[in-house]
Amino acid sequence: MINLFSQDPQEKLNSLKKQLESAKHDTTRAMIYLDMGDVFEESNPDSCIYYYLKAKNLASTSQANNGKSVVSGRLDILAATGERYIGLIYNRIGEYDKAFESFKKAIVILEKLKKSAFKDISTDAHKELAPAYYNTGTTLSNKGDFKPAMEYFKKSLEVSKKFDNKRGQNMCYTYIGSTYSDLGDYKLALENYLKALKIAEEIEDYEGVAYILNNIGNIHSLQGDFDKALTYFQKSLAISKKYNFLQGEYYANANIGSVYNEKKMYDKALVNYFECLKIIEGVGDKYGTAEICNNIAELYLDTKQFKKATEYFTRALSLHEEIGNKDGASSLYGNLANLYGAMADSTGISSSEKRNLYLKALEFGEKAYTIALETGSPRRKGEAAKVLMTAYKFTGNVSKALNYAEIYIEARDSMYTEEKANALAEMDTKYQTEKKQLENEKLKNEKLLDDELIKTQSLENKRQQTVIFSVIGGLVLLLVILFIIFRMFRQKRQANIDLEMKNEEISAQRDEIEAQRNLAADQRDLISEQKQEITDSIHYAFRIQSAVIPDIAILNHVVSDSFILHMPRDIVSGDFYWIGEQDNKIIILAADCTGHGVPGAFMSMLGIAFLNEIVSKENITSPAEILNELRNKIVKALKQQGKSGEQKDGMDISVITIDPTHNHLQFSGANNPLYLIRNNDLVEIKGDKMPVAIHDKMESFVNHEMAINKGDNIYIFTDGFADQFGGPQGKKFKYKPFKELLVKNTHLPLTGQQALLKETFVNWKGSLDQVDDVLVIGIKI
Repeated sequence: MINLFSQDPQEKLNSLKKQLESAKHDTTRAMIYLDMGDVFEESNPDSCIYYYLKAKNLASTSQANNGKSVVSGRLDILAATGERYIGLIYNRIGEYDKAFESFKKAIVILEKLKKSAFKDISTDAHKELAPAYYNTGTTLSNKGDFKPAMEYFKKSLEVSKKFDNKRGQNMCYTYIGSTYSDLGDYKLALENYLKALKIAEEIEDYEGVAYILNNIGNIHSLQGDFDKALTYFQKSLAISKKYNFLQGEYYANANIGSVYNEKKMYDKALVNYFECLKIIEGVGDKYGTAEICNNIAELYLDTKQFKKATEYFTRALSLHEEIGNKDGASSLYGNLANLYGAMADSTGISSSEKRNLYLKALEFGEKAYTIALETGSPRRKGEAAKVLMTAYKFTGNVSKALNYAEIYIEARDSMYTEEKANALAEMDTKYQTEKKQLENEKLKNEKLLDDELIKTQSLENKRQQTVIFSVIGGLVLLLVILFIIFRMFRQKRQANIDLEMKNEEISAQRDEIEAQRNLAADQRDLISEQKQEITDSIHYAFRIQSAVIPDIAILNHVVSDSFILHMPRDIVSGDFYWIGEQDNKIIILAADCTGHGVPGAFMSMLGIAFLNEIVSKENITSPAEILNELRNKIVKALKQQGKSGEQKDGMDISVITIDPTHNHLQFSGANNPLYLIRNNDLVEIKGDKMPVAIHDKMESFVNHEMAINKGDNIYIFTDGFADQFGGPQGKKFKYKPFKELLVKNTHLPLTGQQALLKETFVNWKGSLDQVDDVLVIGIKI
C-alpha cells in the first residue's frame, strides 16, 4: 500500500484514473484499483473498500485467470491482497466479524497458491501468508478470542522466520506476548516481549521499541511493581516523542496516568488521561477511547465521584460492545459491578437501597463472569469472581459467596504467584545484564583500540627518532670528509705521490659511474619494453572485454530510443553493462565492480560469464533472482567466507527486466537505484543496501514491479558520474544535480541526452583526473 508519486489525494486519484484508462492488462488494472483504494485509506473507509473490492473482483474474474499460467497466479495473489486490504479497513473501524471473513478468504486463496507448480507464485503466496495470518490474529485478539488468535500469530511467526522477515517476527512476538498477558501467563508474555524488543532494536524500529517497552511496563504494573512500570512507561514516552509516534504517546500517557492513579496522585493522573482522550478521539480509535474512558472512570470511582464514574464506565462499555470486544466488555461489566458495590458501601444509604445496589452489582458481575468464561481470560474471571463473592456475602448467600471466593483465589494464584514474580524479575534482570555486557564489551574494544593506537604512535615516534639520528650522523660524517679533503688539498703540492694516488682513485670512480650509467640505461630500456608489453596486453584485454559485452542493437525492437554512455577511467573498465533476451523479455544490467582497470575488468568478465549462464541456461528473468544467483556464484567463485580481514570483492548493480508484451517492468538493485521519468516527474526506486558479494547483510534482494507507459524514460547507472570531482571548487558532482540534469533534458532524443551528459561530465571534470569508470544507460519506452 505504497504510492510512487507524492500528490494531493484528488490529483493522485485523477492521475490513477488516467492510468486505468490506458492500462492494457488486468494485472495492471487491479494494481491501480488497489492504489486508488489507498488514496482513501485514512479519510473514507467506504470508498477505500469500494476500490479494493473492484481490484479483488477484477483479479478473480479476469479472462487471463485460467489457473494455468504465471499471470493467473499473479491475479490470484492480487485478489487475495484486495481481500486482505478490505479486512484491514473493517478491522480499523471495529467491524471484526467482517474483517475475519475477509482475512479467511485471503488465506484460502494463498494456501492454495502455495502449492502452485510455478516457483515464483508459490514463494510469493507463501510470503503473503505471514501478514494474512497476523491480521487474522489481531482481529480475533480485538474480539477477545485469545486462544485462536494465538494460533494465527504462531503461524505468522513460522512463515516470517522461514523468509528471515525480521519486522514480521518482531510484530508476531509482540502480539504473542500481549495474548499471553491477556491469558494471565505473565512469564511467557515477558519472554516474548524481550524477544520482540531485541529484534526491534536490531532493525532500528523505534516505534516498535516504544510499543514493547509500554507492554513490559504493563506486565510490571499488573504484578504491582508500579515504580518499575513507571520507568518503562517513561522510556516509551520519550522514544515516542523523539520519533513523533502519536499512538505511542497516547499509550504511554494513559499508562503513566494509571500508575499515578494507583499512587493516589489523582490530579496528575487526570491530566494524563484527558490529554490521551483528546489524542485518541482525534484519530477515531474506538478501542483506545474505550480504554481511556475506563481509566478515567476508575479514578472517579477511587475518589467516590460515583456519578462521573457511572458516565465514563457506561461510555466505555458501549464502545467495547459496538466493536465486539468481549474482553473489554467483561472488564467493564466487572467495573460497573465494583461501582455499585462501592455505592452500596457508602454512608447515608438505607438497608433497602444497599440491597438493591448489591443486586445491581450481582447482575453486572454475572455478565462479567459469563463473558470471562467465553474468552478464557483468568484475569477477568478472577476480577468478576471477587465482585460476586462480596455481593453474595452481603445478600446472605454464603454458599455462593464461598464458591466465588475459591474461584477468585484460584485465578489470583494462577497469575500472581511469588514464583512467577521472581521469574519475571529474573528475565528482566537477565535482559538488562546482557545489555550492560554488550555495552561493557564495546567499551573494552574501544580501550583496546586506543591502546593499539598509542602503541602504533610510540613505534612511529621511535622510527622518526631513528631517522633524525641517521641524518645527524650523516651530516657529521660529511663534515669530516670535507675536512679531510681540505687537508689533502693543502698538502697537494707537498705530496705528489698522494696526488697521483688520488688521480687514480678519481679515474676508478669515473669508470664506476660510467658503468652505473650504462646499467641504468639498460634497465630503462627493459622497463620501457615491459611497459609496452603490459600496455599491449591491456589493449588486447580491452578487445576481449568489448567482444563479450552484448550489442545494444538488441534493444531496437523493444524500445523507441536508447543510449549507453560508457567512459572507462583506464583502458579497460570495472563498470560493464549486459543485455539479454529470454522468453520475450529484455534484461538490461548496469554493474560497478570492485576497483577499476585490469582488476575491475577481470571481475566484469567473470560477471558477464555468470550472467550468460543464469539467464540463458537457467532461464531466470526476475531481477531479484538474477542478483541472488549472481551473488551465490561470486561468493563461491571467490571463495568468500565473511571472515575478518578477507577481501570482499563484488559488484553494485541495477537490473531491469522489460516485458514489452504487457508493458511491465521489474527492477532490483544492489546498492544502486533506478530513475523513472514520467511527465517530467522523476521517481527514484532504491536498491537494497548490500552488494553482490559476501556482506554482513545477506538477505534476498527485493523485486520491484510496475507498469510502464509509452514515453517513459528509464535510467540505470553506476556511481562514477555523481562521484566525479570538478567544478569551481573541486567538489563531487553528486546525485541531486544529476537528477535535475536528466529531468531538465528529458525532452531531448536519447542520443542528444548522451552527448549532453558527456559534455557536462567533461566540462565538470576540467583538468582534474577521472576518479572512476562512468556508465549511464538511458531507455525511452
